Amino acid sequence: MKVDREIFFNLINEFQFIPLYQSEGYFKTKYSGSKKYDFHVNHLGNPSIGCWGYVIKIPFVGNLFYVESLVYRDTERTSLVNFLRELVSNGLYSIINLNDDNIYNPYVEQSFREAGFRRPLGQWGTALTVVVDLKDLKPYKSNWKKNIGKAAKIPGLSFQEINTPSDKLLDDIAQLFIENSEIKQLSYHYTLADLSAFMSDKKYRLYTVNINGEIIAARIIFVNKQYSYDVSTANGRKSREYRGVTHYLCSKIFEELQSEGVVFFDFSRIPTGRKGAEGVCLFKSGSNGVLVQYNGYWLYTKKNCYRYMMYFINKFIRKKYEY
Repeated sequence: MKVDREIFFNLINEFQFIPLYQSEGYFKTKYSGSKKYDFHVNHLGNPSIGCWGYVIKIPFVGNLFYVESLVYRDTERTSLVNFLRELVSNGLYSIINLNDDNIYNPYVEQSFREAGFRRPLGQWGTALTVVVDLKDLKPYKSNWKKNIGKAAKIPGLSFQEINTPSDKLLDDIAQLFIENSEIKQLSYHYTLADLSAFMSDKKYRLYTVNINGEIIAARIIFVNKQYSYDVSTANGRKSREYRGVTHYLCSKIFEELQSEGVVFFDFSRIPTGRKGAEGVCLFKSGSNGVLVQYNGYWLYTKKNCYRYMMYFINKFIRKKYEY
């Protein structure tokens, strides 16, 4: 069932499973007046499944509906099959590209297949992540322990959660994101507008590490009930003058979330196998979390030839990295 934006986010607000990419704050960072967005739930009165995504009109093909994950109140398979079948049969889309960032469940895979979805040709993103069990926080691996110990000895170092950041503070953190992207040679970084959009959603948290009052690193976390997700981190140039700042920041975030009754921390994907990303994988694995798999990428196409077209677009036009 198609609904409008305001109704959608009101309906899913109390859902147990809201992945980062279906949150209202994330939507606001992606929103563009030039794009068309659709919002769906399986029932208007008491929905249990939903999603939002953006719509791209492809000449001579029809609409492509691109969805980043599903939101669940529960994971009842019959409801999921019916919801996916409605997306397929409503006549709105010739192609549905759906990446489900919920932990892999074979019954969910069965639901996708029964509804007419298949795995796409080529995998354009990782379906692996590291999850930390905050109920039973295990000792960190030796590298984390050493780095946390070194950071704790830095004079003037402190950890802080900032509940109502000012525009000036967010602008300072945006500068850290710019520095971080320059150092790592990334093609993107979060702007002041992005950070303001995140923080307008009360489910987002901003944590910082300071030295004598100066913010040198920051991390944004999405928290929904007992579940939390890593959004992004900004390590400026000054933070790299010290050992263990990022490890220290994460350890303090885990302790803070644990004290609030949060039981699950998802590092939001690890790019295993991608050249140059080994450090990211090693860092997240050092938390001693568990390596798990998402439900991952699924594709519905009205015509079989569209599957090959999507591979061509991703591989040769968008030049996406193939995992």
